Amino acid sequence: MRQNGKCDSTKLTSSINLSENDFWADVPDEVKCAIDKAKHQLDRGEGISHDQVMATLRARFLNR
Repeated sequence: MRQNGKCDSTKLTSSINLSENDFWADVPDEVKCAIDKAKHQLDRGEGISHDQVMATLRARFLNR
């Protein structure tokens, strides 16, 4: 989670129920922060649904 503009990945770990023995301990801090940022974006409703992404990709690449 972010505090004062910095990422604290330990809070994210506990919020998604991962223990230190999981893969999460091997994930670089930059990636953990990016995941945290994405999670906050989704919480604010800023995400794009899978169906919408697939429709866009089909229209762009398959309907030529």
